[in-house]
Amino acid sequence: MDSRVDAEVLIGGKVYTLSGYESEEYFQRVASYINNKMSEYGKLDSFKKLPMDMQSVLMQINIADEYFKAKKQISILEEEVKAKRRDEIMELQQEIAFEKSQAMVGRKLDVMIEGEIVEEHAYVGRTYMDAPGVDGLIFINTEKELMSGDFVRVSVTGAVEYDLTGEICDEFTE
Repeated sequence: MDSRVDAEVLIGGKVYTLSGYESEEYFQRVASYINNKMSEYGKLDSFKKLPMDMQSVLMQINIADEYFKAKKQISILEEEVKAKRRDEIMELQQEIAFEKSQAMVGRKLDVMIEGEIVEEHAYVGRTYMDAPGVDGLIFINTEKELMSGDFVRVSVTGAVEYDLTGEICDEFTE
């Protein structure tokens, strides 16, 4: 831990001793900020006419307002950076997933049918490698009647983003 620092600063024409673990330069910047605020408000006739305690409170409110606005802006910027990084990672992940999916084209896989895509002569299924809600699906075009839970051998014919497309293998072509 850094050592404690005592620094004399001039605020509003008075000398104060500030103590803490920040550098003396930091304490001087804080004092300079306060002096600049006092000077800024001291130029306003309406402010000068107020009692000193009211001037002090209004200046504190103004500084607190600036602090909260700056803190909010930092939060917004942090969220933008997080979103940008997340988007970059997701884009990279999608490229990797697509490459892996493309590598599956031409392979034959055992697929469990999960459901029918009504009016399209197609079914949706998964392989033993696919976790529900996490991994992609395989869409199978066929005229055959299948039911959920059926297992079929599928030849992968294409890849779209995270999913595969395929056709049921003809028992004579295996």
